[in-house]
Amino acid sequence: MGNVDIPYLTTVVVTDPQFPVLLSMPPGSVALPPDPNNPMFFYQNLPPGQALNFSFVVSNASSLGVTYYVQPNAFTRDGFLAQISDQAELIRDIILNSTNGLVFTTTNTQGVITTNSASLSPVMVTTLSDPAAWGNFIGLGYVAAGILESNDLANLPLPTGATLPGALGAALAGKDLAGCIHDCVANAEIDLAAATAAAAICVVVSALTCELPPVCAALIAGCLAAQATAEAAIIAHENVCINGCKRDNPPPCGSSSNGGQSLAVKSFSVGAKDDSGDGGGGGGGGCSGTECKPPPKDPNEKQSPIGFGSPAFVGVQQPWLYTIYFENVSNAQAYARQVIVNDQLDPGLDIRTFRVTEIAIGDVVITVPTNRSFYQTRIPAPAPNPTNVVIDISAGVDVQNNSVFWTLNAIDLNTGELVASVNQGVLPPDVDQHSGQGHVAYTIKPLAGTPTGTVVRNQASIVFDTNDPLDTNPTTNTVDGVLPTSSVQALPPLISSNTFLVSWMGTDDPGGSGVANYSIFFSDNRGPYQTLLANTATNSAQFAGQFGHTYAFYSTAQDNAGNVEAPHTTPDTTTTVSSLPVVTPVADQLATAGGQVVVTNSATDANVPAPTLTYSLDPSAPAGASVDTNGVFRWTPTCAQGSTTNLITIWVTASGSPPLSNSVSFFVTVAGCVDVGIGSTVVQAGQSACVPVNLLSTVGLTNLSFTLVYPTNRFNNWVVTSTNPAVGTAFVQVLDGGHSLFTFLSGAGQVLEGPVVAGSICFQALPGQSAYVPLDITAIAGTELGGSPVGNISGEPGQVVVLGIAPLLQANQGTNSTLVFTLYGIPGSNYVIQSATNLRPPVTWQPAYLFTMTNLSQIFPLNGATNRPPAQFFRAYREP
Repeated sequence: MGNVDIPYLTTVVVTDPQFPVLLSMPPGSVALPPDPNNPMFFYQNLPPGQALNFSFVVSNASSLGVTYYVQPNAFTRDGFLAQISDQAELIRDIILNSTNGLVFTTTNTQGVITTNSASLSPVMVTTLSDPAAWGNFIGLGYVAAGILESNDLANLPLPTGATLPGALGAALAGKDLAGCIHDCVANAEIDLAAATAAAAICVVVSALTCELPPVCAALIAGCLAAQATAEAAIIAHENVCINGCKRDNPPPCGSSSNGGQSLAVKSFSVGAKDDSGDGGGGGGGGCSGTECKPPPKDPNEKQSPIGFGSPAFVGVQQPWLYTIYFENVSNAQAYARQVIVNDQLDPGLDIRTFRVTEIAIGDVVITVPTNRSFYQTRIPAPAPNPTNVVIDISAGVDVQNNSVFWTLNAIDLNTGELVASVNQGVLPPDVDQHSGQGHVAYTIKPLAGTPTGTVVRNQASIVFDTNDPLDTNPTTNTVDGVLPTSSVQALPPLISSNTFLVSWMGTDDPGGSGVANYSIFFSDNRGPYQTLLANTATNSAQFAGQFGHTYAFYSTAQDNAGNVEAPHTTPDTTTTVSSLPVVTPVADQLATAGGQVVVTNSATDANVPAPTLTYSLDPSAPAGASVDTNGVFRWTPTCAQGSTTNLITIWVTASGSPPLSNSVSFFVTVAGCVDVGIGSTVVQAGQSACVPVNLLSTVGLTNLSFTLVYPTNRFNNWVVTSTNPAVGTAFVQVLDGGHSLFTFLSGAGQVLEGPVVAGSICFQALPGQSAYVPLDITAIAGTELGGSPVGNISGEPGQVVVLGIAPLLQANQGTNSTLVFTLYGIPGSNYVIQSATNLRPPVTWQPAYLFTMTNLSQIFPLNGATNRPPAQFFRAYREP
């Protein structure tokens, strides 16, 4: 705001060159040559009391903050003309004294670069030789830019001969960093404006005064080269000036330690006055400020395993849990944008066993997947952070330096960088006792073989943003590196009472934490171990057993550091309650259908005199099993008993009063079994018949196949059918005149299992003589539900009685050695059965039986026919 009419006003915003400035100018202003670090605008004829509003944004501010300087320069008309005159003289001096100011290059269409030189036109040479003419020449550039009026040129004064560029070139000493840099930049900006104006006029005059186009191009290039030379000299002078400012002035915000400065300029006013009051150059009330990002503050703590006693003994079997806590205290003035935790591990810790377990930020707790020594994740930043802020988290190990680390960065997704605002980040000031708190946790083990008594010290450091690291409290633990040992004291091999005392004892290694408690385990009759006592501090206990049982015992000890003795592979002691017979244990058995299982049992009795021992089989035994008086067990499982596990219990009874018994039990597991049986039938030659396919399977089958073998020229027209709901498809493939392949496939979700009729095989008997025709079964194969082939598989052949003209007679064993006959013949026909005592010629046949057939077969006994000597022979024939 001006207090008088200000004809000419320039305003510059100055920062360190590493912080670009985006300037929003007031309406009606003109931007002077752009510089992203120090933008400037020009305003003409500012009335008294009128305010110019503008704003600027500083980028890339670091955690140390940024210092800026806003400087208005107000000029009267005469003062501004004097400024232009001085700048024109500086440019004239640069052009006249530059050795290569009129050197330029050209590139042809083939890319060849040619270096050329040009000379100034006679008009330009004449103008440069006269300071007043040159000043008027530069003034024309300001008139063309709309900054001066044409009638102002008559009032341009002669140059004052300033030794530093610009009207503000004096009195750099005694400034702060911002003020010093401001003076450097402001002078350079004005000088660059003058150089640009001079170059513009040079180009115009050259174009007007030259005669030939090539000469015009050379002259114009010379103008631009002169401008570049002038600008290079001005910028070099500016850089030298700025470096001197940085050398002589410290950073604005001082140390980055906790408790540093926390300055901020939130708003300000800039006053400007022209130079009419004191006769000096342009001036005004400047404004400077330091925007320092307030540092967060970090109290912290580290927790290690509690341990036992004052040495804080910890064992070596389980990982040690460490937790590192950090907090941005409630009176901190900024969020922590970055949290770095580093833990330099003690040499006694094995970095290979480091595992990240938990990371917490405020109310957000991240449970890390198990067995992770490295971990990375990205989570939304906790409220009230905006949604474009995320927390990038990484944790891992530095094996070379034997340290572990965590890094938590608050990232602005719009920039991909750390958040810039002091009101965004990982942890806010902890005003509610939780949102500003966090912790990381990990587990680690001591190095293998670390001796007892080794002291492990550990301490972490925490860094918020660029603050100095803060160390946590140190933690100390002592390694108990050896497991305790213990044993149950020996018991007698035989104990006559079923209640007896069991005792134990144990020790820890010298210098260790000492035994804390014991766990006692027992096994009954070689069964699995059971817990008798757990974590007891006592050294004995009464045990109640059962007569005839054998008991094994062992103990484990736990020391005060948490080390636990490993389970024993063999018992510490074994005893038997001897009032009952002691039976030798029997291992479990495996069997297959049709294979005999034989187990010879034995037993002893400690009583004197030794009693007589007898063996018996428990009624729960499977059908067909037996044991003799000598204790030999035998069993041949049938196919129907396949796929079963059978508990066999054999009792041994000692003679006495009362007789006492003991038993031994074992399992017999019978493998799965499949048996396919082909049925039998009677058929007249030339007729059709069917035989059943009987399946006995103790496993679920998804398919079954087999081949029937039969004499050639006996059957044809083979067909297979099934009414079994488990059968999805059944088909036959005739392989040749004596072989046919039959296949049964289960339906969807079905299996063929159990004693079932899988289906029927039908055929036509070809004409021929009467005969007993076998149906042999071979190549039996089956597949279980899981896709495995069946291992134990068998088949039972069938038979077809084919009747031609002649009858067939068959004798079978009946009761009491009698014979039962089966006659096969044509229904409605009469048949005679004859007998003879020998077949030596001449054979005498005697009538034995005469009857009329009502079926294809008929069973009947014959009086006096036996299988006892003397031998008898029988025959049958059909009456005409």
